[in-house]
Amino acid sequence: MKTYSKIGLVFIIVIFVLVGFVLWEFPFLLPPFQYLRFMHRDANYYAEVAHACDFILQHRPVTSNDVVRLPGTRTLPFRLKIPGNDPALPKIIRRLNPDFLLVGTNHVSLFIPPEKMGGFGVIWTQDELQTNRWILQADGDGMLKAVYTEVRN
Repeated sequence: MKTYSKIGLVFIIVIFVLVGFVLWEFPFLLPPFQYLRFMHRDANYYAEVAHACDFILQHRPVTSNDVVRLPGTRTLPFRLKIPGNDPALPKIIRRLNPDFLLVGTNHVSLFIPPEKMGGFGVIWTQDELQTNRWILQADGDGMLKAVYTEVRN
């Protein structure tokens, strides 16, 4: 009887180690927990993220000389590409572990890759129709969802 229980215990340990190894090496197999966690924050957190994006807009102004070259032949004029690990970024932005940020004259986009945080994007942008309105949106499941809105005078 004891031999069977030892074999069962070893088998369970091996299974846990294998599952742990697979999830460690291939985290994209996990559901997007970080995206879900981001989506269930309170308004104060979203306001902090939005104001951190404002800080970036103020301290990294985009000029007409700025161009981002994407793979292939695509270019984005009037944009800056900032590495996500730039120490000058606000801490709340760095904690999201973005791969990079794209900064325009009236928006900041964070790109969080699947291998880091489950893969999603965060965008702080000025509303095109109501220019005194700014919107923080997230996209992790193929649809942009507004999580915070701020109206400015």
